Amino acid sequence: MHQKILNIRQFFNFKTIGRYVHHNHNHYKLSYVSSINKIPFLDQTTSQRIDYAAEKYTEKDSFVFHETGDRWNFVTLKKKIDDLATGLLALGLEKGDRVAIWAPNCAEWILTQYATASAGFIMVNINPSFKALELEYALKKVNCKAIILSENFKNQDYVEILVSICPEISSSNGIINSKTLPDLKSAILISDQKKKGFYSFNQVANGGETEQIIKLEGIKKKCQFSDPINIQFTSGTTGSPKAVTLSHHMLLNNSYFVGLTQEYHKHPTRICLQVPLFHCFGMVFGSLSSIIHGSTCVIPSRTFNPEKSLEAISIEKCTNIYGTPTMFIDLYTNRNLAKYDLSSVHGGIMAGSVCPLDVVDNCIKKLNTKNICVIYGMTETSPAITVSSIKDSLKHRTQSIGRTKEHLEVKIVDSEGKIVPVNEPGELLVRGYNTMIGYWGEKEKTEEIYTSDRFLRTGDIVRMDEDGFFYHQGRLKDMVIRGGENIYPKEIEEFLHQNEKVDDVYVVGIPDKRLGEELCACIRVKSGETLTPDEIKLFCKDKISNFKIPKYVEFMDDFPQTVSGKIKKNVLKEQIIKKMGL
Repeated sequence: MHQKILNIRQFFNFKTIGRYVHHNHNHYKLSYVSSINKIPFLDQTTSQRIDYAAEKYTEKDSFVFHETGDRWNFVTLKKKIDDLATGLLALGLEKGDRVAIWAPNCAEWILTQYATASAGFIMVNINPSFKALELEYALKKVNCKAIILSENFKNQDYVEILVSICPEISSSNGIINSKTLPDLKSAILISDQKKKGFYSFNQVANGGETEQIIKLEGIKKKCQFSDPINIQFTSGTTGSPKAVTLSHHMLLNNSYFVGLTQEYHKHPTRICLQVPLFHCFGMVFGSLSSIIHGSTCVIPSRTFNPEKSLEAISIEKCTNIYGTPTMFIDLYTNRNLAKYDLSSVHGGIMAGSVCPLDVVDNCIKKLNTKNICVIYGMTETSPAITVSSIKDSLKHRTQSIGRTKEHLEVKIVDSEGKIVPVNEPGELLVRGYNTMIGYWGEKEKTEEIYTSDRFLRTGDIVRMDEDGFFYHQGRLKDMVIRGGENIYPKEIEEFLHQNEKVDDVYVVGIPDKRLGEELCACIRVKSGETLTPDEIKLFCKDKISNFKIPKYVEFMDDFPQTVSGKIKKNVLKEQIIKKMGL
């Protein structure tokens, strides 16, 4: 049998390139990659992986909650997960029921993630910033049967918001009968205070009876790794958020292969997890790294706080930092940076938004993240598509978005769907284990994002070079057409970041009667510096094509963004158009 495998490989002339095996390629000519890896998929459910981690890593820290001082080893983690799972079963929840979690980063969020997966429920991630209408939309969209919620977040009273949607809670004795939310039967409050109509999280987390313990073990045995376990809503920067449905297999393997590229399996890893857990970045690359690779996840605070993050990194000796570009900027520009010991840090992951080159460079110089890597993906791909490895050159780790993740097919196509030659931009499409089951309850929108041969359209403009490295050039919908010229804002943003006085910049297209669209550069100037529109235009002169030089320059203190750090370019564009009276 072994000889047959060797013969097949010789027949197809497989070549090894870095960590991948590709078909017949030393250098690519077309923008298409089929990445084959000798490392097989994980064939486990989440609960099976929890059991594995508890047995292998036992007394090692799994999670550390810096703000509260709580820390759990892997044995404690498993016990707490099983207790909450049986407690939820005691409320009458059944396999396949949707359970929402509406809370910032906290211990209860982590337990909910794993308890729902163990009991066969589907956890629904609710954005902590959601208001009443958004919450109602999400709960209705996927027919949530239970919700676990914090008392508050920032200036929002979660209890008040939920009761405004579902006033029947206040008069219920645990079982809700709501006209607005007919499927919702239980509300579980993360609080030391008792409130009528709400179960206490601690009460439920104390566990069920023998009946539920037996039932949980039966469910664990019946669960398949292809079962859905998570629904995440797209950021909703345009249109209504869509409910992306993901499985054990997608999420666990995404975390597994990303962790391998960062060599988590070779070295003890302590991750500063400052990104939101409700987002794929935090939940998959962060939280799941604990049970997948035995990593320790250090959660600095309920919501991002640069001072708390630096404090946690210093005290807990974090080795890796996770963050969006904005978060990293806030860390290395912190006025108290010098007082923190960052000597334990050697790596990190930057994702969640476009990663400017100068930001990556500053992270390496000021935060000691010499092995920092960039990940590109989307919620619909659970989430990674490309990733840079710590073995890649510094140039590739800072200037590209990496190479195709293991076991995926990726191609870049033109407007007619034809694969383009290398170094030509086009839309990136992906096919493989990581693409979502679908948008919950939206068959037509699911079919729209997939091609007939099951490639998922990302809507991103990307370029691939001869060695298989990818370069993000912007969103298809963000492309500006000025007088017939296609302009990619990302290219101009990268260029303007080279100006030493520019802290951050985003370029949008605004209406123009003659040319169709003109460019506007929205710039945040570094503290203590001054800039004028003429200085920006002079900086561009003779360095980029004239048609790429922004006609308008607006200076701003902040940019509209989602809670996960993505810039809302559509909102930014609307603000500029309104300001200019166009």
